[in-house]
Amino acid sequence: MKIPSRTGVTAGVTAGPPPHEQSRGRRRRAVVAGLVASGLVGTSLIMPGIAAAALPVFPDNIVIFPNRDMVVLEGFDSRNNQEATIEVRRGTQLMGAVKGKIVAGGEFEVNHPGGACWGNDPTFPQVTPDILPGDKIEVKFAEGGTTFVAADATVQDGFVQKVNYVDGETKFTVTGTVQPGKAVADMEQRIVNPDLTDTAVNRRDIRAVTGGPTPAPKGGYVSDLVVNAGDNTFTANYDFTELSGAEAVANARTAATGGGERLMTWQETDAAGNRQGLTIAEFGETGGPGMGGCPAGPGSVAPTPGTYGALWNGTTAQVSWSPAAAQPGAPVVSGYSVEAVAKTANAAGLKSVVGVRTAVTATRADVVVPSGAAADYTIEVRPLIENGALAAAFAPAAGTPAPNPDPNPGPADTTAPTITVAQNAAGAVVLTSNEPNTEIYFTTDGADPIAAGVLAASATLYTAPVPVANAATFKAAGFDAAGNASDVASLNATVPQAPAAAVPGAPAGVTLAPGNGTLGVSWTAPANNGGSTITDYTVSVTNTATPPVAVGTVTPAAGPTTTRSITGLTNGTEYVVTVVAKNAQGLSAPSTAVRGRPGDTVAVTTARWKAGDFRVNGSGSVNNSIITVYRVNPDGTRGAAIAGATAGVTANAFTIRLRNGQPTTNPGRIIIGSSGGGQSLPFTVTNG
Repeated sequence: MKIPSRTGVTAGVTAGPPPHEQSRGRRRRAVVAGLVASGLVGTSLIMPGIAAAALPVFPDNIVIFPNRDMVVLEGFDSRNNQEATIEVRRGTQLMGAVKGKIVAGGEFEVNHPGGACWGNDPTFPQVTPDILPGDKIEVKFAEGGTTFVAADATVQDGFVQKVNYVDGETKFTVTGTVQPGKAVADMEQRIVNPDLTDTAVNRRDIRAVTGGPTPAPKGGYVSDLVVNAGDNTFTANYDFTELSGAEAVANARTAATGGGERLMTWQETDAAGNRQGLTIAEFGETGGPGMGGCPAGPGSVAPTPGTYGALWNGTTAQVSWSPAAAQPGAPVVSGYSVEAVAKTANAAGLKSVVGVRTAVTATRADVVVPSGAAADYTIEVRPLIENGALAAAFAPAAGTPAPNPDPNPGPADTTAPTITVAQNAAGAVVLTSNEPNTEIYFTTDGADPIAAGVLAASATLYTAPVPVANAATFKAAGFDAAGNASDVASLNATVPQAPAAAVPGAPAGVTLAPGNGTLGVSWTAPANNGGSTITDYTVSVTNTATPPVAVGTVTPAAGPTTTRSITGLTNGTEYVVTVVAKNAQGLSAPSTAVRGRPGDTVAVTTARWKAGDFRVNGSGSVNNSIITVYRVNPDGTRGAAIAGATAGVTANAFTIRLRNGQPTTNPGRIIIGSSGGGQSLPFTVTNG
């Protein structure tokens, strides 16, 4: 594929056509020719041990297509046949990753036909990242037993928003937004349409750069790119009036209505005029997640499931599970649904269900069934997603008996789902079904989304509430899991009134990840931003002394970033963390306070008590640290230590066993504390 990243020093003379227009072989010959002509034969080579990566040096380059969540490495000739890893990072969070070999010619394509898919290694996030401005693209290689970042590039912020054209005119403009403070020399607006080749333009595209109205090198039009730094917008002007009347009108129409509008911005132009760290934003391009069997985007990816185990005690199932992990950018896990489902249906074909829903921090729950025991019920553990959905059921852990086949599956499903169309409080259109796992499609052009079991050409898969920019009639229909199609539902949607500006809501879902002297803080952006963009967050940290003492604050953190790392803390000391959001109207209320202790990581796997015998097993991340067992206070905090209940961590595991009659009764719930500062979640001690 040919990337238009090389430019001559003359305005508007950029070497090579844009993507999709040449084979790799043709692209490589063009680049080599450019190298020879410029005398720049060579390549960048960043060796291990360099502390920080930077933009690649010509002929290496990183080219980013944010609309298609696509990345292309080009020119890495010295790395031919070496395996590269490309990571997308948003602040400190890894949003997506891919690995693959650099092919002959120094190229590696991601999320493009014939290229590699994001998430092609089980250790990577199993999602196609939604690449956004400000994200960093890092390129890593392994050498000498060390993996290092060889080069990186930052996704630039600039997009085409509208083509302003009146049929019959010989002039038109393309308008959009640019990154605040962006150098005007490091951007170009371009329209790609192969039909222009057979016109006076005599090439497949037209281009506008800054510097005043400039005739095209091959003639046919005059163009100019004007940037307004006051509101960070641009206007690309195209004028075809140098041609005869009819020809000027026809060529302007071809250019303005053929699609292919894009804004190209880059981080740096080197001394030879090469564009490094290139972002190509393509107006109207919808390709991206799910391309050619690649993973779906964050909004469509379920969390990675855990596994569960169930221990039956009469009519009580004691269920434990490993947590589910939401994919980066996807709705977070907000809790768990734990249910016992009867294996035998009643006369009406219905199966009784009993269960509980837990907090996201839980890894255990007891389910009490009305009668029977393990042989009569199947256990289901499902993550609850923040948007209210239930994710796929967990598989049983190794050693847990698999559920028996359903002896009475019931009649086949022949009932069609019912679709509901409504506008929510924010004015967005929300589509719902009375059946789970229904694929819903909608149109706004009057066509029925599903006709005779076939999707309309204009039908769009519903994945999230649809904002309403212009009044329109929404028609929706869907398929359930059995393939039954619903009737068409419709709604005349109106444009919502802009809400009054206010401070944002409080951040939610604050979690802490302990480390050596650090606490990693993550949170979820407020659902209500007050009608104004959130500009930053303030993370406040206090200790738990009486009265509490403020340790400090971290601010600002860039608005899109919802993670921070608090350093300089004392291992083993408990801290309280809150997060506040800020927009143009002011500060939000603080988030719910969360407590955490920096230090090592410890966990309990089993804890049992019977008269004269108390046993606790678990794991620790630091060998030779000392583990102590504590009771749990009524408010869930750590209480008094249990006399003699200590042990050291060996091979990342510990075992504590007391046979001296202590404790004299089952302590109920316990917490494990480590000399390295780590502390486990509360764990319930079982009898026996």
